[in-house]
Amino acid sequence: MIADLEEEVKPTSSTSQTKCHCGYILTLPFEKRCPMCSFKDVSQNKPQFKIPQKEANVPTTNGKAEVQDKAKVNQKQAKPPKEKKPAAPKEPEHPLAIFNKAHMQVCRIASIARHPEAEKLFVCQLDLGNGASRQVCGGYVGHYTAEELLNRNVVVLLNLKPRKLKGVESAGMILAGDTGAVVKALAVPDNASVGDRIVIPGLPPQNPDKQLSGTVWEELAKDLKIIEGQAFFRDQAMATQNGPVTCPVPDCDIH
Repeated sequence: MIADLEEEVKPTSSTSQTKCHCGYILTLPFEKRCPMCSFKDVSQNKPQFKIPQKEANVPTTNGKAEVQDKAKVNQKQAKPPKEKKPAAPKEPEHPLAIFNKAHMQVCRIASIARHPEAEKLFVCQLDLGNGASRQVCGGYVGHYTAEELLNRNVVVLLNLKPRKLKGVESAGMILAGDTGAVVKALAVPDNASVGDRIVIPGLPPQNPDKQLSGTVWEELAKDLKIIEGQAFFRDQAMATQNGPVTCPVPDCDIH
């Protein structure tokens, strides 16, 4: 009978068996009274033997979570680092690209007057096209009369930093061929329009800098020349969309 009980009772961590004086084997804590002896309470009897305990192999819920968390961490650590895509190679800059940084365009001298404080300067009001205007001072006194310059189309560098010349603001530069003794404004074709950009044919166009730095302008200006009456940047002719930019002075620098 004891063998039968041992087969039927599933061992747990708190299960034990004891024998009643009548010989009945009780399983504690499930049977506190003996059914054979008027249900006498035998819960205080010392157990005759304990059912061997089996260690649980199944981890608790918290154990599962810890194992899963560790597995996730291991998976993350095991993942190889993502390879960085190599940066796209930059296209080499065109050797004449610096020219596009300067905003040179055709403007019309809409009005002109002598500078009140500087003997060699004219104060010119320029028509830039599309209703825009600009005030620029130019050192043409002694080289032109005001009448010769009025309504003349000229080439103007527009993105220099504005500055005051003897108290009068000048927001640009009228470009001219300058030998030191003779100063003559650059000329454009008769059919050139106000607002036309000065370009180098074959050079891909780009938007000019919003404001040209002094360093860039110095680098650019040293290569602006008049060669046989035509304006050049390095060895490339300057032009509008309707033809070349010229100057009455055959060979000199452009200022």
